[in-house]
Amino acid sequence: MRNDEVKLNVLTEMASTTDDPTDRNELRAKLETARFEEIMYWEKKKRFLLRTILYVLIGILLSLTLQPLAPLLVSRPVERRSSPSVERQPTFDLTPFVAPARRYSP
Repeated sequence: MRNDEVKLNVLTEMASTTDDPTDRNELRAKLETARFEEIMYWEKKKRFLLRTILYVLIGILLSLTLQPLAPLLVSRPVERRSSPSVERQPTFDLTPFVAPARRYSP
């Protein structure tokens, strides 16, 4: 049981057993406040859940809508011709490296 449920049960029992009208009215006011807090707790939970479902659905719809456009978004931009004074050199040396074999003599 959550604390709010325990609080509601205790206040309900106290309100039903009290004979003094002023105490009964105070307990009823506290009980109404506790019930209102309980209702607001579940409302917040429900809003959070609905908001999460909405965000997930929007994400799915966006991904399905943009999926046909993915090849266009990934395509490379047109290369510009650089001036002849600027030479392009490869960043990495792509020539294969062959390690010399060692021969061991006994």
